[in-house]
Amino acid sequence: ENDKKALVEAQKALKEVIGDLKKVDGYKKTDRVVCGGCMDFKVITSLPADKFNAWSDAKFAPEEAFLAKLKAIPGISQVETQTYTLMPVE
Repeated sequence: ENDKKALVEAQKALKEVIGDLKKVDGYKKTDRVVCGGCMDFKVITSLPADKFNAWSDAKFAPEEAFLAKLKAIPGISQVETQTYTLMPVE
């Protein structure tokens, strides 16, 4: 039950920063992936590769504020980030 409350709070935290994410130069979209079984909450923000370095130089703002919000939520035990490339497969 507490884990599900944590997922709800994580969604609220995402809603608080989504406006700032949408202002990132080159912003394409943000996807949220939730697994109700293992209680994973993942956020994937996409932008073109040529805009990545500028966002990296800006410390992926608003990532720091979002991560702090997540870490403050009771029931969240692990917060981490990962950078990767997504490509469609045809």
